[in-house]
Amino acid sequence: MQRPRFNDARTPHLAARLVPPFSFRDVTMRVFPLVADTARLQQFVDRHLNRVAPEPVGRFEVALPFVYLQLVRYGKMSVDAGGGWISQHEVNFTIPLAWYARHAGSLVFKDWAYFTPYMLVDSPLSMTTGREVGGWPKTLGAVIADHAANHTTVTLDPESRGGREVLLQIVAGGAETGVRGVIGRASAWAARSVDLLRASGHLRDRPGATLPDALRMFERLSRFVVDLHTASPYWLALNLKQFRSATRPELVDYQAFVATRLQIEQIRRVGLAGSGALLLGDVTGGARVELHERGEFPLVDALGLAVAVTRRDAGGQRIDQLAAVFPFQLEFDMNYPHGEVLAWRTGRSNGWRTSDGSPAAPTSDDDAPRVVAYPGENFEASAPGPSTDANLCVLPLLADRTNLQAFCDAYLNEPLATSPYRVEAWGAYVYLLVTSEKCRCVELVVPVRWYQRDVLHGVALVPVHSCCDRAAAAIARSEIDGIPTLCAAITGPLGHESLADGDGPLLTVRAEVLASPGRRAEVAPLLEIVRNSRAEAASTPALLLSDTFPTRRLQEQRRIADSLPDRRIDLPAPLRTLTLKQFRDAADPSTACHQSVLLGERAPERVSALAELEHIEVRLHEFPGQPLVKTLGLQWKAVDVGGPVEVYVFEPCRPFQVQATLRRGSGRELAVRAGSDAWWVPPLLPTDDESVHAKDLEPQVILESLLRAHRTSP
Repeated sequence: MQRPRFNDARTPHLAARLVPPFSFRDVTMRVFPLVADTARLQQFVDRHLNRVAPEPVGRFEVALPFVYLQLVRYGKMSVDAGGGWISQHEVNFTIPLAWYARHAGSLVFKDWAYFTPYMLVDSPLSMTTGREVGGWPKTLGAVIADHAANHTTVTLDPESRGGREVLLQIVAGGAETGVRGVIGRASAWAARSVDLLRASGHLRDRPGATLPDALRMFERLSRFVVDLHTASPYWLALNLKQFRSATRPELVDYQAFVATRLQIEQIRRVGLAGSGALLLGDVTGGARVELHERGEFPLVDALGLAVAVTRRDAGGQRIDQLAAVFPFQLEFDMNYPHGEVLAWRTGRSNGWRTSDGSPAAPTSDDDAPRVVAYPGENFEASAPGPSTDANLCVLPLLADRTNLQAFCDAYLNEPLATSPYRVEAWGAYVYLLVTSEKCRCVELVVPVRWYQRDVLHGVALVPVHSCCDRAAAAIARSEIDGIPTLCAAITGPLGHESLADGDGPLLTVRAEVLASPGRRAEVAPLLEIVRNSRAEAASTPALLLSDTFPTRRLQEQRRIADSLPDRRIDLPAPLRTLTLKQFRDAADPSTACHQSVLLGERAPERVSALAELEHIEVRLHEFPGQPLVKTLGLQWKAVDVGGPVEVYVFEPCRPFQVQATLRRGSGRELAVRAGSDAWWVPPLLPTDDESVHAKDLEPQVILESLLRAHRTSP
């Protein structure tokens, strides 16, 4: 089976450095086994794994009556092939499983596995790579440790500017004393013993609970314990990797069972936590785990977690104290290899397929596989919906036509060479857009004409770089719309508030970046938009002025003025985006497990309050991993070479902001492929009537026409 190559035209250097295999060094893991109802936990596993898995994948049974709450600190996560490295905190809720294979109509124990349906990390780069490659259900959060008070707080990524929301608090204390404490500890020990017997199948009917399987389980567990000291043990992680469809978000574009064998290279320390409390018979190790009620993490109900005490805070929010037993901790080094794709399917694969593309018989004939959503999952599906009010700022940046066409060729025309489609750069500008709706998004787009069998069918905007200030929105744009979007901190009034008079910064974008090979990822400024900058009038050793920009800009202004028609020309409606939606294969990340060309649609229903922005400058930080200035041929006014990276200064041509009501229309798939390098092309589209705007006029001419009409209107 020949999978297509993953297209890295948008990130020619960065993309090659953020793929497995990884080396994890100085890993510290604190594990709190949370008591759970085995029957409800098995219902969760059945609903999200067993009912979906084809026969060759097997069946999964809950191995223990616990959900492992794991707090992990990765000292150094580096790419084996070179590049930078990341340090991060992670919080996950993991279910230990017994994995059975089907053989001659019976279930035979195969291995132990770990299934993680909920996970938070504090690294946006880790979130993006983990979701795309391995199918890890990561979202953003933070771990705040107060070592003096033995107190750890886990918070969610802020979905509003009101601050972070507390999800979890862990307090380490002493064991309860007195008669009540002794009776409680004895009761807890007895209950845990019964739970273990039930989980092993001795006190309930369980598939595969036979003597040979019990011996296999013991052998595999014994081997793991021995390997801790004599060889390289491993943890087998199991994920259901899936991405929603842009046209019908309740369905999947791609779905796969991925198994990854996390190889432990060296264990430095392993032991029980809270040993003093354990010696007094306290099975909690003196730790108190409190879970705050959050709609996106309904863990108690979804996983059947046992609750010791429930209380409510001053605001009425429910806080559950969970029953954690025998907490332990490890310090180790680990290697993260390529994953194994056990089975995969799409809407056009005629059911499940094995890794080599052959049918995973017996298979489902479902041509529309549905998303298996975890309870609480609420990413903003990009489906046709109600209109939303938006504030849109448009900053045209002059660029080199040759570079723009070269980008279009590498990003779309080369992958689409065997399809009926091609694109060409439309105009000599790249547009920096700042959009504020439910969240704020900053993106660079390239206008294109798109052709179907060499017939002009319309115009669209191709996103080149995108940032968003909400994790859920960044995930939806990346995995549904096919617009890779980095979660970033976006501050300043532009696109969010009415602009007051005065100088200074209007907008700043800061995000986690790999500044250069071999260095640690860091949060750094990506872009700034300022007004009335005090730029130098002449070159200095640190600030170089362009010799060609003033002449080039004047020539463009004259050309645009000469091209203006006598009548007003409106923008093509609806506004369309054209993007290559793709995801890396878990077994071979240099290839794509899914690729599709999507034509998105945003229809402006009402436009008002147009205002031009004056004396504006844009500053773009050019990181080696993402050379946007060089790739797009952006024409800069000055460049600051005095810092760790070059900072290019641009003067936008007639920037403006506008208030609009936007409605999301139905998108279209122009071409799709998965498991093969051959495109599937649906019936060809009718010609877009709005393409008349693209025949003779460029987008900047159309915008100039609108601005002129605005200036002359009463």
